[in-house]
Amino acid sequence: MMRYRTLVAGSLLLAVLLRPAHAEDLRLTVHAGFAGLGKAGRWLPVRVVVRNDGPTVSGTLSLLPPSRSGQHAEYQYAVDLPTGTEKEFVVYYRPTPTQRAVRARLRTPRTTNWAEGALRLQDDGDLLFLVLGAPPGSFSTINALQFPPRQVARSPRRRGQAARAAVSWVALTDLPTFHAGYASVEVLVLVSPALDRLRADQAQAMQQWVTGGGTLVAFAGPNGAQLQVPGVADLLPATVERLRTLPDLSGLRPLLGASPPATPVVVSQLTPRAGARVLATQAGLPLLVWHRVGAGQVMLAAFDPSRRPLQAWASGQDALWQWVGGVATMAQSLTDLASTRPDQPGPAFRPSRRSVPDPTLPGALVTIPELEPPSYWLILFFLLAYLVVLVPLNYMVLRRLDRQELAWVTTPAIVAVFTLLTYGVGFTLRGGQVLVSVLTVIETGVEVSEAPARRLVGIFSPVAARYELAVEATPCALSEARFDQSDEAALPLVVGVAATRQWVKRARLNMWSLRAFEFETGVELGGAFRAVLDLRDNTLTGTIANRTRLDLERCRVRAGGRWHAVGDLPAGSSVRLPVTDQPQPTPPDAPDRLHKIRAAAQIALENAANTTTSPVLLGWTRAPLTPVRVNGRRVATEEITAVLVHLSLLAEPAATDIPARGWVVRTNGDAGLSGQYWSPQYPSGAPPSEEGVALSVGNGEVELAFACPVLTTSAVRRLAVRVSGMVPSQTLHILNRARGVWETPRPTRTEHAWTVYVLHPGAYLDPGSRAVRVRVKGSARGPSLVTMSVRYDTTR
Repeated sequence: MMRYRTLVAGSLLLAVLLRPAHAEDLRLTVHAGFAGLGKAGRWLPVRVVVRNDGPTVSGTLSLLPPSRSGQHAEYQYAVDLPTGTEKEFVVYYRPTPTQRAVRARLRTPRTTNWAEGALRLQDDGDLLFLVLGAPPGSFSTINALQFPPRQVARSPRRRGQAARAAVSWVALTDLPTFHAGYASVEVLVLVSPALDRLRADQAQAMQQWVTGGGTLVAFAGPNGAQLQVPGVADLLPATVERLRTLPDLSGLRPLLGASPPATPVVVSQLTPRAGARVLATQAGLPLLVWHRVGAGQVMLAAFDPSRRPLQAWASGQDALWQWVGGVATMAQSLTDLASTRPDQPGPAFRPSRRSVPDPTLPGALVTIPELEPPSYWLILFFLLAYLVVLVPLNYMVLRRLDRQELAWVTTPAIVAVFTLLTYGVGFTLRGGQVLVSVLTVIETGVEVSEAPARRLVGIFSPVAARYELAVEATPCALSEARFDQSDEAALPLVVGVAATRQWVKRARLNMWSLRAFEFETGVELGGAFRAVLDLRDNTLTGTIANRTRLDLERCRVRAGGRWHAVGDLPAGSSVRLPVTDQPQPTPPDAPDRLHKIRAAAQIALENAANTTTSPVLLGWTRAPLTPVRVNGRRVATEEITAVLVHLSLLAEPAATDIPARGWVVRTNGDAGLSGQYWSPQYPSGAPPSEEGVALSVGNGEVELAFACPVLTTSAVRRLAVRVSGMVPSQTLHILNRARGVWETPRPTRTEHAWTVYVLHPGAYLDPGSRAVRVRVKGSARGPSLVTMSVRYDTTR
């Protein structure tokens, strides 16, 4: 009996231990982006929380691409889940334009569980405000504001559409720990948050994101001392000191154009750092301080808009966020601009050979000689030789020998010989070894020791095979560098994810093909760049010092609308400008493939740098960064690293005749944007830069705004509204803000087919939005095309 009881107890225990796990034992929760907000084609942090209430289990957690999307990248995370545990996994993921949810799958030997996280994707030209420290619902009026169109490469927005904004509130624990997690965010707002629990990796991610083009806005107020934490205090343009009480904040009126309540306000006393700009003051106290950090910018305000009396200042709140959002549209990562073409909706575009003079960074990888198409003459020669040998020559030889019955032997023999000959020629032209090319772009600024880096890795395969790729960099985010949006180009891809790294699993390559992958990482520079520059009369003077570990060569600085030669800048050295002796280029000591990739990448980077008005240094280094492993082994790579350094000037140079960015505010009747464009200089094509908004005005009215990309309107000395194509049935009105009325101005002059109205900025330019408002009204039955633009200058 005892043996029977023991046997039964053991069987029951074994049944309990080996019972199948049910779906309810494993619970998945997916949190995509920031409360679901994000942008297509940009990195999003996806948090997957797994709760195991059953027995210990191991499995694979996967983030799957949406079906029928043309995307085939699957991110896999190996998980071990003991009984009664809850674990969180963070994966950096790029959604597709039509994706509305992120699907997660947990597959174990016993069961498969599914979960989804909802997505609300913005247009890439819109703004995402991420708010930390203020309660949910604060500043929600930002959602109703309009901002100047952004200069982005991934958004094929029509000219004349305003940028919109969305607000998401985040807890301190949910801040990304890697700068790629901020890729969809334009503005991070810190409202006196308690940052004592901010982790070092979160502070590092924030700093690298700002350096790469982000906008950080911090509000001090009564709790300003909470901003003085390591990692954040170093980013701020001023130090936060003791509290002061002001009778009001009338010092904000010149900046925002709105009168604050006449109520005492507690502010933090700010002491600006060297190189920072004070944009608003009162009673000798700085109210708003700004400075540039790499491609990004940081603003620090002495007040707190979430507290009374500013909390109830409706007009001031709108003007404040209009100004913040407008300034944020001015910040742009040059690496992003160089990675895509403005007219392409996808992450990259594969350039044809004819378009190589205007490439993108991923497109630079396809400039290697092994991918060059064979000569048309060579193909024609092979075809002619094949036809001649196969038919007439084969026939004549067999006829001369009187052995026509051997044609069944000679014909396949000729085909085989030409097949082998073709393969041999292709092998000679394209080689028979695996080639790995690495193109890295580091974008940084002065006094910055850590910077974001984008690494593009191209693998050329001489045979059809599968490859595993890993870059020894932690943390990182990995995806395939897509050259177009066609479905057939999206080969299946599996990305392995661990707590500190990602790698490509079993990537399939066809014979003599190239596949490119993109890594986002951070780089420790071992020091910082320093610069003291001045630009006068189109001559750049000053000193640039390289205190990093990177030896730079072929350096050039763009300032004042042109490039200035600098030459080589080894680690620890400095150079004084202007350079009297023209530097000689470094003698070529690298393969031709390396020079082709660098030449194409340099054109892409210089085209991007031409869009910014601040000085930029572009240099190249051959110092290896982190090694690349293919199939588990380190391979000999041809690595090219470009370094973009955003510099600053002692004084901003005066600028003349700059186009403002315009958009349509509202329409009625049959007036609105036109799908065409016409101007006297460009009668049949698209306009350059931001020149003009094309309208179709019939029997209706359209209202426009044109924003000047400046920090404060005090820098604008002259406005010129330019109109072309108006007919007698149409009237023009411009808002005079000083008088609060819409005026019908008199033309100042004509320039070719343009009618020009010169205005005084103080009366017509809104300080908060930095925009002038214009209306065009028509009463005709048929539409007519009207082109409008606004130009301004800051000449003193």
